[in-house]
Amino acid sequence: MELQVLLKMDLRVERTLRAIQDSFIDLVLETGFEKVTVRGLARRAQINPKTFYDHYADKYDLVNQLAQEFVDRYQQMLQVRFEGVKMLGTGLTLTPAPENIICELVAQPVMKRLWLALSSINFAGFDFETRVSQALAEYLQAAGITSDPLELDVISTCACKTMNYYFQTGERFSAERQKKLVMLLDALLAQS
Repeated sequence: MELQVLLKMDLRVERTLRAIQDSFIDLVLETGFEKVTVRGLARRAQINPKTFYDHYADKYDLVNQLAQEFVDRYQQMLQVRFEGVKMLGTGLTLTPAPENIICELVAQPVMKRLWLALSSINFAGFDFETRVSQALAEYLQAAGITSDPLELDVISTCACKTMNYYFQTGERFSAERQKKLVMLLDALLAQS
């Protein structure tokens, strides 16, 4: 009987947290982060402001927790994506070649809304896109794909810019377009 009560409480807490997070994302996308207040957020989530403070210190704490949630999900996707990575000489082979991670991210409305909200927020000590870039760079290094600082920076920055582009525009991701972009960069750099 106690287990059922605990599960019921956990579900209520989970629903409350989801209501807070969804309401926060809605408000950020509608009015901007600066205009979001705990009182307005609580009203939107249909909770008491005290309930908000039971889970978060303030709206900045909520932002950091949401950013960490995105990064954690992203890292899980990276782990699946690079599970079969093999370095062959100077080339990289994915076996099997899983679905493109950007397609997977863009296809998830929750991740899109979270990205759009978090990437619009900027305050001292918080830069969402830098946080995501660093997570990718750390993963590439830990997976043994590259430890070259320039490669890590370029790959992670390009990945973030690409995600941002597709989230912002709503366009369908195109691997062919990305390959064309890489070939264009190669051609431009070869001209130097």
